[in-house]
Amino acid sequence: MITPPLVKSRWTLFSNPTTLLIIISAAHAVNHAYSTLMPLIYPLVVDEFHLTYSQIGLMVGVASAASGLLQLSFSYLSRFIPRRVLLGGGQVVMALSAAATGLASNFTLFFLGNLTARIGGSPQHPVGNSILSDHFETKRRGFALSAHVSGGNIGTVAVPLIGTLLIASFSWRVALFVFAAIAACIGLLLVFLTDETNGQNGNAAIHSRGSLRDIQAILSDRNVFFIFLASTIAAGGRGLGVLVTFVPLYLHDALNLNATYAGILFTLLLAGSVVGPLFFGRISDRRGRRVILLGIYAVSTVLTLVFTLVGATWLLPIVLLLMGLVIYAESPLLQTFLADSTQHLDRDLAFGLYFAVAFGVGALWASLLGWVIDQFGFNAGFYVMAASYVVAALLILPTRQVEQ
Repeated sequence: MITPPLVKSRWTLFSNPTTLLIIISAAHAVNHAYSTLMPLIYPLVVDEFHLTYSQIGLMVGVASAASGLLQLSFSYLSRFIPRRVLLGGGQVVMALSAAATGLASNFTLFFLGNLTARIGGSPQHPVGNSILSDHFETKRRGFALSAHVSGGNIGTVAVPLIGTLLIASFSWRVALFVFAAIAACIGLLLVFLTDETNGQNGNAAIHSRGSLRDIQAILSDRNVFFIFLASTIAAGGRGLGVLVTFVPLYLHDALNLNATYAGILFTLLLAGSVVGPLFFGRISDRRGRRVILLGIYAVSTVLTLVFTLVGATWLLPIVLLLMGLVIYAESPLLQTFLADSTQHLDRDLAFGLYFAVAFGVGALWASLLGWVIDQFGFNAGFYVMAASYVVAALLILPTRQVEQ
């Protein structure tokens, strides 16, 4: 066994579970803020650099795939580098890359800046979830991981209006510079003021060599196997993946809404992403992850289909709010289900594998949906998203509820 060094920062303000949850959620908010700011910039970049939807889809897909596939490496790196350094250092890399993206003079430089920023944000999910899973026991884990996502989504909600105002008042480049400054501050706080070495809930002390045998042990677990498959398929409609990418483009290009109203509608979608994970996460602590996940997939399917039918009517804000409440709860519940199912396995490695598969392979959905929309229109793209929820639900059916 190899145990990661218990290297503590010189000053540690964030050490107990609650304060760790707050600061890690703040880092998550920055991560989500970037993911939400970029879709507001895409329509402008499409015009400025004369791009197609396929090019945007390719850029999002490549960046997401690179970010996702690299997440597996953090289960190995955490044995040698303190997790607070991996998490905070990634935030600083994201900040510098976002600033570089704001200086881009052509699509190639924009592409590379965005790619590096997404790679900088890649430690957030596996490292953040690993720390929190170690510090919160099973009966509170659903709330903790969902609060982590909801905290992140506060950044998601704040960005559309603030980002739209910054873009309208200055430029999309200035908006990226402001984001970069905030990300750098949060990253430095994580590196220098966080102590995450005291939690020992779950399997914090288990640190394998990450061998093929360890990976086989994880994948041989029935629940883990089907959770991995469901997450990869559900990435076809995931909130901070394809949905957050193509909804603003749909509002702007298909419904021809002005930027301010589109920003308000996008904010409604994202507002649900703060409340939804907390609500469903707390219920899952009482009722179980599996049954709540199945319900979420069913409702998500219906709402996505309804979204394609209402057009620019008074129903549109209501549907977007409901979509945010439900669709954004899926990812944290799957992650919590995974944490519950890996009590006696190497959870760090399991999270690394999960996010590599879900965000790496699953990132190909953005490229596929960009092509579908180019060829067949936005409605066809949303039909594919709805179908992904149905298939994901079918994959959750063979799983077993874990005793909590």
